[in-house]
Amino acid sequence: ELFQRVHLHPMAKNLEQVTVGYIGGISSRIDFSLLNYVIHALPHVHFVFIGNIEPNVFGTPDRVSSEFAALCRYKNVRWLPGVTKERIPAALSKMDICLVPYRTDSMFNLFSFPMKVMEYFASGKPVITTDILALRPYARKKLLTMAVTPESFVKRIEMYIRHGWGSTLQMRQAEEAHKNTWASKVSTITDCVWKNNEC
Repeated sequence: ELFQRVHLHPMAKNLEQVTVGYIGGISSRIDFSLLNYVIHALPHVHFVFIGNIEPNVFGTPDRVSSEFAALCRYKNVRWLPGVTKERIPAALSKMDICLVPYRTDSMFNLFSFPMKVMEYFASGKPVITTDILALRPYARKKLLTMAVTPESFVKRIEMYIRHGWGSTLQMRQAEEAHKNTWASKVSTITDCVWKNNEC
């Protein structure tokens, strides 16, 4: 519902200034070594991270604070603490390309379904993600791209900069986002329950 008033604007080819963004919790779910490589390799691209730092998200001590602080030392990186849900569409409107840079050596990540992808879709943004199993169907539909190495992440960003992202793809993304609202998911679950668990 938050995205019903969003006006989709195609991403033009060869923009002089490009902003690559991420919205969500900043935790050890993120592949910081991947991001370090990508940000270093693309000094002319602006990177924006919007979200609160969430240390020890898996219940064990981690180095998320220091790893993220290292990223923030780059001149082309900007960090904004988390915004309210109502402000997510406005925040996404400032981004050209969106990321899901999750570690794939984590079983939790590998079998997750990042709902932020549906927010990215509802905003009509090109998306680059690591190889999350639940997102593979969208890669096959060419609604997002997957990158399995830091080098391929860089190439995917450069690809979107060269080719842009058109209105036809944005409309297809919006259709997928509409299928994946929370109301739709809950309806699917309740339908299964009423059909004697024949899912």
